[in-house]
Amino acid sequence: MRIDMPGFGRRLWVFFSSGIRDPEAMATLYFTGTSPTGKSLTLAPMTSRRAAGLDPQPMDWAGYFLFEASNNGERVIARVDDDEAALCLAGLLGIG
Repeated sequence: MRIDMPGFGRRLWVFFSSGIRDPEAMATLYFTGTSPTGKSLTLAPMTSRRAAGLDPQPMDWAGYFLFEASNNGERVIARVDDDEAALCLAGLLGIG
């Protein structure tokens, strides 16, 4: 689902887990963009698939992680605790 938010000029995608009675309780933000150096940036929750490729794996999967992908693989460069912080970081980075 695409949401337009006041003051947030970029696309905001919200994904809902299927089978959840209260979808707003399980909403997940997902942002993508490109860094000034041309590397792919993703701000999203940790998944088991992503964690499997990280060394070391994060101890706490809560919140949102900023991933940077390059030819050498993917790495976590930041973590924020909640939706509000994720929206703020995405806005600062200009990703959406």
